[in-house]
Amino acid sequence: MKELLQAESKPGTNGRSWRVVVKAAGSFGLGALATLLIKSAGSAEAMLAHFTQFGPLFLLCLGGMVMMNSWGSRMLEHAAKTAAAQQSLADAVQQIARRDDQAGRERELQLNDISFLLRQVHQQVGQIRNEQLTSLAQAARTGGNE
Repeated sequence: MKELLQAESKPGTNGRSWRVVVKAAGSFGLGALATLLIKSAGSAEAMLAHFTQFGPLFLLCLGGMVMMNSWGSRMLEHAAKTAAAQQSLADAVQQIARRDDQAGRERELQLNDISFLLRQVHQQVGQIRNEQLTSLAQAARTGGNE
């Protein structure tokens, strides 16, 4: 068991050790069930007679177990591929989020610079306007005295 867990932690195993564990557990379960039935029936013939009493239901269950055994490894492979695809999707989304955060920070810096420049322009326009009003007022006073 320790070797299976070590194999699972190695990169590139793609869950092969889990397939071995699942198959071993399924085989153990079937073997334990057969042993229990043989002991309870007394012999293999009695067990077979016991199963044949169920008729088509026995064949359906046996066929279902065979199909699950053959489909089980495919389902595990598919689950491993799906998990890998989901992980790559999560990585891509995380990378996009990082880029978006960086672009947001850059936009914020640019807007801060623009805001600073607009405040300076507004102050300079105000100073120019005050200077013009002052010079117009002086011109009006001097022009009115002559």
